[in-house]
Amino acid sequence: MFEHVLKRFREKIRAAQFVVTLHAVEELEDEGLSVLDVEQAILTGRITRRQKDADSGEWEISGKWRYAVTR
Repeated sequence: MFEHVLKRFREKIRAAQFVVTLHAVEELEDEGLSVLDVEQAILTGRITRRQKDADSGEWEISGKWRYAVTR
């Protein structure tokens, strides 16, 4: 259903054409995850739903977490 969006996300990941905010990094670390986890999920996962507010541009992606932040 959202394959065109996922394809664009994957192209951006592979080309390193994306930015992760400091806030997002902090939220990931709070969950024991890293930016590499997000990259891996996008590259291997699928979009499971779109946020109700279409203007927010938020997507839920389910994928395999390969990396983890160690503390």
